[in-house]
Amino acid sequence: MLGKLWSWRVWQGLVELLVITGVAQVVVLGAFTLAGLSLAPQVGWVDMLAAAAIISFAASLPISVNGWGVREVAAVFAFGQLGIPSSSALAVSILIGLCSSAVILAAYPMFINRRREGYRAVLDSNIGKPRAKLFHLEKIGAWGLSVGTAVLVFFQMHVALPEGVLNLNLADGLALIALAAVVTHSIATRQFPVWRVPGLNFGLAALSLMLLLGFWNGVLAIGVTQWALAGRLMGWLVLLGYLSVGLIAATYLGRHGLRQVAETMVVTVVVVVLITAIIRLLAYADWGVDGPIGNFEGFAGNRNAFALQLLVCLVLLIAYADHYRTVALYGVGGQIGATRQLMFALFLGVILAGLVFSASRAGIITGLLLLAGAGALGFMNNRMFLVSLLAGSLIWFAFTWFLPWLVEVVFDSAPGRMAVQSLFSNEASNIERWETIRHGMEMWRNSPLIGGGLGAFIEGSSQWFDEPIVIHSTPVWLLAEFGLLGAGVVAAFFARIILPLPKRGRGAFPSWVAILLVGVFGVFSLVHEVFYQRIFWLALGVALALPYRRAETHARREINHATS
Repeated sequence: MLGKLWSWRVWQGLVELLVITGVAQVVVLGAFTLAGLSLAPQVGWVDMLAAAAIISFAASLPISVNGWGVREVAAVFAFGQLGIPSSSALAVSILIGLCSSAVILAAYPMFINRRREGYRAVLDSNIGKPRAKLFHLEKIGAWGLSVGTAVLVFFQMHVALPEGVLNLNLADGLALIALAAVVTHSIATRQFPVWRVPGLNFGLAALSLMLLLGFWNGVLAIGVTQWALAGRLMGWLVLLGYLSVGLIAATYLGRHGLRQVAETMVVTVVVVVLITAIIRLLAYADWGVDGPIGNFEGFAGNRNAFALQLLVCLVLLIAYADHYRTVALYGVGGQIGATRQLMFALFLGVILAGLVFSASRAGIITGLLLLAGAGALGFMNNRMFLVSLLAGSLIWFAFTWFLPWLVEVVFDSAPGRMAVQSLFSNEASNIERWETIRHGMEMWRNSPLIGGGLGAFIEGSSQWFDEPIVIHSTPVWLLAEFGLLGAGVVAAFFARIILPLPKRGRGAFPSWVAILLVGVFGVFSLVHEVFYQRIFWLALGVALALPYRRAETHARREINHATS
């Protein structure tokens, strides 16, 4: 490999890459510097160039699509330090972003032609080689991307900005890589992604158009806002990235790989619950650990978001209950089979205990309905169900009563500290939630067909509340900002998912994962806005994705034709 790096072709490609990168960065820096100097000529060009460098660096990070959203936030921050108004900085950033996107779209046909030539060259160079050796590197990359996303999706970051809080996730970069791979593959092979549900691509296109028209409606009503552009419009592309992870896993890893992704998510959330409980217990014992004193929320930054993470993993675990009940690691039954059933019960018990620890009433109620539905559908037998409930009760009792009591008796810790269990919401939180729903319904009545536009509610919420706030209900949010048309598009999308799937039989894991996920989403979203929860779209992609079978068949046909 090192020997091949010293070839003239490699150095030529490296120089070409450096030149393109350098020219692109100079153009971007120059555009922001000239625009900034035209807005604030009193600022020195060195300071303006420094601000432009910050914006360019932020836009280059792999956490957005072509820098959208991140570039605008960085422009408002960096130019704001030089006295440039936020509205002017935002307008400049959007104008430069549009120019950048136009350049990319203009150059893309040339890139696709070169990619097709390289694709044919790869096929020609691999004639006669076993197929297992052709895509082993891609398979390793797909495994790392899928499992990495399944782990990192549980870790959120909230960045405070002048116009609100921006929610980032450690897995966003991987999700955008997956989206780029799927889009490039679809263009190069002229084939749309393949799903278990016919017409799902059309449904995703309809949702994208709904968000775009809603954003434009909001621009006409209130102008461009950071929340609508970066948080919602660009955030939708991130959600499509999480959906794309399932396509990559299905294509390269197959059914076993999809189960690995699901099991990785379950194991990760179990570890998060236990680690969070231990950290809170150590903080309670005053052992020099600065643990969280507020709600039990894992690393999601919000206990209701964490409760939804637990519910999604609960769906994945329940859907595989029959597998753990009947299939051992090396056969059926026996000691290994009993161990797998015990592990299933322990994992389910930890998740149930985590739901109670979070004190999310919506999460607990949805979890109970989910368990009742799973029992009615026959996913678990009575023995597995009772053992899981017993395990959850013992874990909850251990962290809530026994271990805190032991710590106080043995180590004489300071009383009155918050322990593992969260407190339930107070009356003020309930009033705020219902007030958001009431104002949202009023906004919908003012514009029942198309709504007030994306971002209209949070922009006007400062008039009714102490700070900007979202509507605590996904259906009401859709009605308020997209009207009956937008809410109808979303309802039709989810109906399209669940209606044809039951015909495939109760034993089909992906079908029932999708049904249970939509059920959890429908119940939980009544009192919380969860449309943009990443883990829901990740699990939905795992449940609905199918391999690119026709693309593989086409590749084999080309190899056979070249061989003959």
